[in-house]
Formats: sequence, C-alpha cells, structure tokens
Amino acid sequence: MNIQTFYSNISKQYCPKLSENSSKTIKEFFDTCIEPNLPKKETIIGWDKLLNTYVNDSETIFFVRKYGSASKKNWNNIRRGFLTKFADGFEYVYVDNFFAHYIYLMAINNFVPEYSEFKSFILTRQIPYGFMQTSEEAPHQAFPRGKTVPLNTKGWKLAHLYSVNENYNFDYTREQEALFPLGNIDEWEVQGTYDYPIKLSNVEFTDLQKSWIKAHFLRFVHPINYFLVPKQTCEQDEVNNNIGEYQPLITYVYQYMQKNFPAEMSKFENQVFAQKINTEEATESIGNKIINIQYGLNVSKTTTPIRVTYVHTSPRKVKLPPAQDTKTNINTASGNFLEGFADFCESPEFGKTGKGSSYVKAIQYLCDFLNINLQSFTKDDLAIIKSHENDISSKHCDFYNDLLIDLENKNHRSYLASGYIKAALPYFYAFCEKKL
Repeated sequence: MNIQTFYSNISKQYCPKLSENSSKTIKEFFDTCIEPNLPKKETIIGWDKLLNTYVNDSETIFFVRKYGSASKKNWNNIRRGFLTKFADGFEYVYVDNFFAHYIYLMAINNFVPEYSEFKSFILTRQIPYGFMQTSEEAPHQAFPRGKTVPLNTKGWKLAHLYSVNENYNFDYTREQEALFPLGNIDEWEVQGTYDYPIKLSNVEFTDLQKSWIKAHFLRFVHPINYFLVPKQTCEQDEVNNNIGEYQPLITYVYQYMQKNFPAEMSKFENQVFAQKINTEEATESIGNKIINIQYGLNVSKTTTPIRVTYVHTSPRKVKLPPAQDTKTNINTASGNFLEGFADFCESPEFGKTGKGSSYVKAIQYLCDFLNINLQSFTKDDLAIIKSHENDISSKHCDFYNDLLIDLENKNHRSYLASGYIKAALPYFYAFCEKKL
C-alpha cells in the first residue's frame, strides 16, 4: 500500500472503538484501555526514523496546529490549510488537531510510508490538512480537505505527553506570536508563479526559531508523544473528569514510553525543547493511584448537564440499509413525549409556523443522538438538551460534527445543516414548560 491509497481508503482502515468498561487504578486503566490502542513498537520506531529524516531535510513543509477554530463571529480567523512561504524558502501550513488523527490512524494500522512518497505527498500538497472547512477558509486553502477519521465519533481523544503549545524550556507563549502570526486572511492568495493560495512573507527565521517550529511539529505528529483516552463526554472519573489531562496518568504513560523506547524518547525530548516530565515517583506507586473511571459510548447520563454522554453510531458516511420511513406521525404516537408538539407549533400563539412536523422530527433525531428516551422524558433530559444548545450552532466543535455525521449516515443531514434543530428548540422549550 502507498500513502495515496491509504488516504483514499480512510473509511476502510481499522479504527478502534471505545468499549464499555471501568477501572479502579491508573495501571488497570492503562492495561485495559490505553496500551491495547498504542501502535506496535516497530511501527513507532519506523515513524521516528521517517519523521527525523523529514525534519532534517532541506526541502520540507511543516504542519503547525494553530488557528483551527474560532467563535462564530470570528470565522475569518480560522487558517486551516493556509500555506506560508518565508524569505529563505522555509514553509509551513496551519492545521487543526485532526491532522494528527491521520498520522495515528496510519500508525495503528502498522503503516509507515516510504520516505520519498511521504515527502512527495506533502510537497505536492496532496496530503489533507484535516476534514473540516468553512466557506470563509476555502478560497485561501493550499491544501485539500480530507475524509473523516472517526476517532472522536468512536469515543476517543488524542492525548499528548508533551503538549503541543505548552511546557517548553523557553518562553513559547511569547515566541509563538512571532513564529505563527495570524495575519489577514486576504494575505493568502494566488499570486506570482503560484497557481494556489499562498502567503509570501519577507520574514527570515533564525536557525533557532526554525528548531522551535520543528519542535512544535514533532510534538504534534510523532506517535511516541500521544495516546488514546476516552473523550470527556464518554467518561466519568473521580480525579478531574478529563482523564487525558490528568498528570499522574500522563507520567505513567511517559514512563512506559521511556522504558520501551529509551533512545527514541531521549532524542525526542531534546528535539522538542521539553520541560521534562517529573519521574521522581515510582511507576508502581503512580499505577496504584485510584481514579475509579467508567467509560464507553453509553456512559450513564447524570443530572449534571456538563457531564452528558452523547452516542456515536458510525463513522463518516457509509453505505447503510435503506433508511426507515421517517414520515411516522411522531406527534400522535401514544405515550411519546412529542405527542401534540406539531399542533403546538401550529397554534396561533406561535403564528402557525407551517413547520410543525419538521420540528417534531428535528427534536426526535436530536434525542435519538443523545440517547434520550421520549417515552419517559424528564426535566433532566431537558437539561441535557439545553446544555448542548450552543454546540448545535457551533460548526467547529466535536458535538456538532458528531451529530452531523450521525444524521448524514441516516440521510437526515439537512435537519442540522439547514438549521431545523436549532429553529425547533425555542418551540420545544415552550412546549416543555406546559407539559413537564
């Protein structure tokens, strides 16, 4: 297999799915959840050799995780796929975290591309920057949008040992302003001899600054520096309810990597200007720390909206059996909480919207995704829906994109993309006030 074939067949590649399980200690959690989803030793070593060859090549484009999201009012500040070339020919492109998902997927499938094809795939701008895009970005992107990697929809977060944007042994916060300027979106345009959008900068970095940029790149993409954990909405624990950011766990995984890849880890830490992880506490002692974590795609909902679990049913759009007829009279189904909702939307109080049946389906599809049973709908379920109200409008968050993929697979994409779910919510809240 070559790298082009791999990317063309992303949906056919193995991607682990989060199972339902629980662990009492860090060691138990590592043994049952983390270690089984680490790439094989020879694969990590293979990627180490490939990436080290790449960062020492004189002809490269580096990937920088910056400006991958913004609030709805600032979409002109997103820079995914934006290529910048500096005065001496040094180049990098801005991407979001999903670029690293591609590298992980290759590694977990034991695929290490040939160096020449890896380099060519990048320099010819065939490698995708990620798989999300806004209309504001599209005219300025030099790199293509790719296919979805379903790590998030299968319940995972890609956690790093050494953060991409923190814990350097120099003042990274100050230096990054000069290294990675936001610029004006119109600076990335087709110009000169280039037939694709590019920003031509008259800045020339010092060798040290280039080393810092390479450090950012290596922290971002190197498989020795990351591991899978259940994402926040798919786990509950006793330590911080964000297990991928729990330092004792990070230290435990680091000590595992240090033991199994001593030469590679030592070299990596020197390359990435690491403020080294403290390993004074023994591995066994860390492993015995109590975390009491429960995880899975169907972790029980609690009454606290922020800890809600929503369910992911499948990866990017695939061939499914024909969708069931969605013209069911949901609003008249006996015992269903939505009984009467369509008529409620058509009442004079709301100006006879003419969209009552569409709003019923919109709420039904949202509840299906959130695993909310409309036969026994409660105020707690309403609180869960309200906790995701902002997410339903934010095209750059995991929830929105997971919901979009779920609906797309069921041929109901327009209910989110065209705004029916968002539009239905005020009517549904008013309906709930009368019914609950």
